[in-house]
Amino acid sequence: RDGMKRGQRPYLTITSGSMRPLLHIGDEVQLEPVYPAELQVGDIVTVVAPVTLLTHRFYGWIEREGENWLLTRGDRFLTFDSLWHPEHLVGRVFARRRQHQRLLLRGEGRSGWIGRHVAHIAAAEGHLFSSPNTPEGLPSPPLPRQSASSLLVVQIRRLIYLWITLVVGLLGSKSKSRKEKS
Repeated sequence: RDGMKRGQRPYLTITSGSMRPLLHIGDEVQLEPVYPAELQVGDIVTVVAPVTLLTHRFYGWIEREGENWLLTRGDRFLTFDSLWHPEHLVGRVFARRRQHQRLLLRGEGRSGWIGRHVAHIAAAEGHLFSSPNTPEGLPSPPLPRQSASSLLVVQIRRLIYLWITLVVGLLGSKSKSRKEKS
């Protein structure tokens, strides 16, 4: 946080697969400073969790006891995280670096489109198949929750994962990424 206050954009290393296929274990994400009021649904944010930092997608605000709390979820999960107080917000993910290639996840052009496209797909998947911990105030899923373990749902989720992998892999590699010196 201190570095971002001085205008730096730090990189963090991804240590779990909760945001696959957009973010893989070992990828680095570059953070930018952001005020909570500037967040847009679909942004990928980093928050201070009890033991570590957590990088997940922002889904909106939930009001509890007169305060707004951040609602986040990993793209591969169907359950939402615990709600986060805005003071836990560290920053918003601006770019991803994998094998010395940088892909902007915000902004205009092809790479910005990839970030927005993956956000829309993850939101739709979550809406269709979300778990019983869907917070009050969000629409409940149109499919019965118990169907989330059915073979058809598993196959649909695999197809969604494959589609996102293709979009990120094919279009992301053609984006104007630049080689970075280590």
